[in-house]
Amino acid sequence: MMRATETVIATAIVTAIAATSRLFNLVAGVALVAMLLHVNLDVIGRTVFSLPIPMTTEMVSHYYMVAVVFLPLAAVALAGGHITVELIGERLTGTA
Repeated sequence: MMRATETVIATAIVTAIAATSRLFNLVAGVALVAMLLHVNLDVIGRTVFSLPIPMTTEMVSHYYMVAVVFLPLAAVALAGGHITVELIGERLTGTA
């Protein structure tokens, strides 16, 4: 059984994790919009003005995509939204 102090600490930790998760989601959203703008401006600059934005591919693949994919993982974990695949367990019969 948890004491009142432990309950308060646990609640504070869960609240801090949820707040951090929301912040990470916000940063991932900003990175997604920045990636969209960067790529579109690069395509427009390359086709209309023959002047592409240097290092667009590197910026998108090394920074934007990493932020968009990995920062929201905390929210997915909190929501229990990870995809799981049961390959072996469903083929086993009987009890252990």
